[in-house]
Amino acid sequence: ELRKGGYTAADLIAGGFVPKSLLEGGFTAADMKNAELSAGELKGAGFSARALKAACFELHELKEVGFTAKELYAEGHGFTASEMKAAGFTSKQLKSASFTVDQLIEASFPLDELKAAGFKALQLRAAGFTGTQLEEYGFTAPELRAGGFTAADLKASFDVQELLSGGFTPAELREGAFDAGKLRAVGCTAKELKA
Repeated sequence: ELRKGGYTAADLIAGGFVPKSLLEGGFTAADMKNAELSAGELKGAGFSARALKAACFELHELKEVGFTAKELYAEGHGFTASEMKAAGFTSKQLKSASFTVDQLIEASFPLDELKAAGFKALQLRAAGFTGTQLEEYGFTAPELRAGGFTAADLKASFDVQELLSGGFTPAELREGAFDAGKLRAVGCTAKELKA
């Protein structure tokens, strides 16, 4: 009713009304931003990230008042991974918010941060990383095997024993063009190599 009476949000705030009562009275986040209320005050009153974005609050302001990457991405605000990164969100936060590995690569997150975010070798392989690149950032032979890499793909990064310990069979190593003498030297039998 006070809004219909010509009062602005600034008038009511000056008169002692709290932001929550203004929200309940139909005032928008933009009305209250014009009354010089902060993003934190509006969030505290119950405004959503969507309402604050509509009121022209910046992404970094939404982050500073406690909105998570998941909340911001889930509400479909149209923020890109690059924008979220620039606002200070980490690769792990963006992965948790359901950004894809390709989106994070486009945002220029380096491989070590993609690994720290929890992306698996299979996802990183699909995004174009090689077994050698992944091995350089600490992926193990078993992780790379689970990611779909073959013994031939990993030949330059691991020795025969590491690949055997990583779950590759002698036959897979033979298919990967490993030298028969090296395979015999680590205990592979002719029968295993023929299988």
